Formats: sequence, C-alpha cells, structure tokens
Amino acid sequence: MTHPLHIPDWAVARSALMNRFPPLIPARAAIIVVDMQAAFVDEQAVFPNPHALAIVPRINALVDAARKAGAAILWSRHRVVEDGPGQQPAWQRFAGSLSLLSTPHLHAGAPGQALHDGLHVAERDLIFDKYRFSCFVNAAIDLDGWLRARGIEDVFICGTISNCCCESTARDAAMRDYRVRFLSDATAALTDEEHAAALLNASAIVGQVVTTQQAIDQFAGRSGPAQTGEETA
Repeated sequence: MTHPLHIPDWAVARSALMNRFPPLIPARAAIIVVDMQAAFVDEQAVFPNPHALAIVPRINALVDAARKAGAAILWSRHRVVEDGPGQQPAWQRFAGSLSLLSTPHLHAGAPGQALHDGLHVAERDLIFDKYRFSCFVNAAIDLDGWLRARGIEDVFICGTISNCCCESTARDAAMRDYRVRFLSDATAALTDEEHAAALLNASAIVGQVVTTQQAIDQFAGRSGPAQTGEETA
C-alpha cells in the first residue's frame, strides 16, 4: 500500500526560495534510514505500519545507488531501555503496556528491534540505536559529530514514521545546517493524512522533498526537477 503524494505549489515555491542547494557531492552525503525495524515493517509486526513494507524496494534502490556513488549509509533502530539516560520519563511509561514507549519488543536484541531482513544493509554501513524520535537526540552515538567528522553536508531522510521520527530527524538536521532532502515515496506514516502533513512541513519549512528516482538521479549526476509537486506513487 502506497501513499498518494501531494505538495501544494506554494510550498514547493517557498522551499525553492529557502533551499537553494548546490549540486550534490555524493562523498559528502548520507542516507539516514529511520527505524525500518521488524516491529514496524514485518507482515506480522507488533506495531504494524500498513505502508512501511511498500517502501522497502525504494529504500533499497536508494541506498544501493548512494553507496555505489560513495555516500554514507546509516540505519537507526528505536530502542526501549528500562533505566539509565535513555529511558522515557515516568509519565510516558506504563507497566505491562504494549505502548511503543514501554514495550519489551524494542529492547536490545529483541526480534522486533532488529532491522527488517529485506533491507540491503552492507557491512560498512552504520547501524545505531536511538531512544527518542529524532536520530540527533539521545542516541547511542553523537550523530552530528559522526557526520561532521566525515565532512557530511547533505542528508537524505527515509523510513518510518514520516510525521514522527523521520520529520523529527529532518528538522534537527536542518537546525544543524545540513541540507535536508526528505524522500516523499520512501517514507511511510500510519495514515495518508499524517504522511501528507509531514511532506508539507518538510517542503515548506525543513528542506527539499524529492522522490526516490530524483534522489538516485542526483547521485548519478543527472539533472532534473529539484523536488516533487503533485503525483501518485
């Protein structure tokens, strides 16, 4: 199941004024694949996202092209911990609940916490855990430091959920002066309405919204439209 894609022309025009990105240099780019884990993506997922499985082929096509061009590939996994600095505040935790914020299905080593097994993960890719929505906040690594140490200037955001962890990561990347491209057809939300809201916010505020094919074209050095308008995936 795929989301219908629509971004108003005014949002695309605003983004074009705010985000005049130079031509992409693949070696200074990173793909951040957000939380494509078994608990969310598998057909028998504990927290099923009806749109997540459909974006796996697009994510694979993107990371294959980006890796070949010399970009960094990063995969985040949401993780729940019972104590320490990563634990959720008490008012968000509920004993015995299957809430996302307190479930043992997202403990380290649990089957649900693993990346979906259909993804093209390579040995040299970086896999890291995070404890909040954004990959830049309270993660097992200093993501900003990791990217800057490698000269990364452009980040491509894909994965799930569009309007939560993906959007939070995209906003935090933009506030750290990375050039953000948000994948319209390689992100997935629980509903079409939430996905549309994330695309609108990403385009009007955060960065550029591009399709998988547009991103692949950039990594191949091919020119084309800067970002998406209205289409159906």
